Amino acid sequence: MNLEINKFGGASIKDPQRMQQVVQIVQNQVSTPAVLVVSALGKTTNALEKVVAAYCQEKPDEAKSHFQKILQNHFDYCRSLFEGAQLDAILNELNDTFVEIDWFIEEPFDSEYNYAYDQIVSVGEMLSSKMLHHCLKAAGLNSQWLDARDVIKTDNKHRMANLDWTLSHKLINEIIPDLIKSNSIIVTQGFIGCTSENFSTTLGREGSDYSAAIFATCLSANKLTVWKDVPGIMTGDPARERPVQKLNKLSYDEALAMTNLGAKVIHPKTIKPLAEKEISLHVRNFLDPTSEGTIVKNFDEDIEYPPILIVDDGNVFCTISVKDNSTLSEEDQSTIFNDVDKFNIQLKLDQIVDDRLLLCLGDPFENINGFVESLNDRYEISIEKNVQLLTLRNGSDQDVKEELEGHIILLKKESLNTVQWALHLSN
Repeated sequence: MNLEINKFGGASIKDPQRMQQVVQIVQNQVSTPAVLVVSALGKTTNALEKVVAAYCQEKPDEAKSHFQKILQNHFDYCRSLFEGAQLDAILNELNDTFVEIDWFIEEPFDSEYNYAYDQIVSVGEMLSSKMLHHCLKAAGLNSQWLDARDVIKTDNKHRMANLDWTLSHKLINEIIPDLIKSNSIIVTQGFIGCTSENFSTTLGREGSDYSAAIFATCLSANKLTVWKDVPGIMTGDPARERPVQKLNKLSYDEALAMTNLGAKVIHPKTIKPLAEKEISLHVRNFLDPTSEGTIVKNFDEDIEYPPILIVDDGNVFCTISVKDNSTLSEEDQSTIFNDVDKFNIQLKLDQIVDDRLLLCLGDPFENINGFVESLNDRYEISIEKNVQLLTLRNGSDQDVKEELEGHIILLKKESLNTVQWALHLSN
């Protein structure tokens, strides 16, 4: 199928002016037929997380207050874009979506946090995608809205759901080709899916890139374009003081290594399915839509990469040893790593030193205390929070001399062309 997938993140639609700019990009830069995968409006997911927290803490008035602010923000946004019958139509659609969450938080909290999270937070993408769909129609484009939950099927591991590739592939190929016959643009949501029991799930924070890769892979698309607020994939974080440059070309292997090591420009699960189908990934700047950006694919020639610095903040450093001072066995390691997975903790760096297991961990769901408690009977565990993981590709210690200076190195690990440091940052 001659098809493009385009993904627009929350920053690209954070205000009405940006939304109109996305419409112009679709008009001028996107070849049809196309599937557009959209995130929630900028900061909406964070706002919805406040609703979840208040609801689960059984503070109904606070939950309602946060919820009403989100509703009002979306309604005001629409009033800047539409008028008359068009405004009435979109407000009615958004209201129908808000009512579902309103009913949900009216009921007493009697489930688990992760389940409630997915039912509430998933509404952000439903709202933004409907708004973009109406904007495209108002501009005269042939657009059709699709509920991603009808085709993205997952297990019930809420907040980090695993995709049912077989069923999702079947449904995507049953539904989307027929829609494209009569509508050249399909607008759908990133980040969200659905269980066999019809409960909403999410694929992990920033998971819209992964959603776009799922659509691209299942439909054997020509390419996937991810529109960001940076020129492309960079050699470092452009928001930091260190000079960075754009990488015009990346192999799948290099891009996969970078994302697995903590580079946040692309969700870690995005690259592998694209590589398996040899679908090229284009990372482009929605603020400068005529620029080329970065192309990720297999290239005939070898690419010589400059030093690439990846900074990953907010990690937890654990030191684990057996309480009776016995040797840390393979069985002990298996027990610990199984609990890392059980508590949805991300293993980023590990090393055994003098019968102590040193771990640098990501804790996106704040489960580290449960992890420690589960191991506390047999193991002595110390933790340090707010640890920075610094990763250097294709360089030497001299390239990060300033970043290391004055900080305590908790762990250093080298492999092939990669060096990593877990750092305790000095004040």
